[in-house]
Amino acid sequence: PTGDTHRHINWYTSACNDSKELTPIQLKAFIMFLTRAADRGMVPMYDLMNHHNGLINTRLQIDEEGGMSVIAATAIEDACND
Repeated sequence: PTGDTHRHINWYTSACNDSKELTPIQLKAFIMFLTRAADRGMVPMYDLMNHHNGLINTRLQIDEEGGMSVIAATAIEDACND
């Protein structure tokens, strides 16, 4: 999600945590979600495939029916056949 992290934390605290302060573990979990979530929420395989020395090498494509595909943004080398 884009925007100020505190705005997201404040929303979550009021909407999902009865306006109680988050515990350290809840805060860490929520920050992990914020930093890894796509626009549809957590997409674990997308997160795994999009890590390569800080480069963005994949993109998430969503079709009209809500299905998701992970698309390579660059050529993928076959490391097994070097």
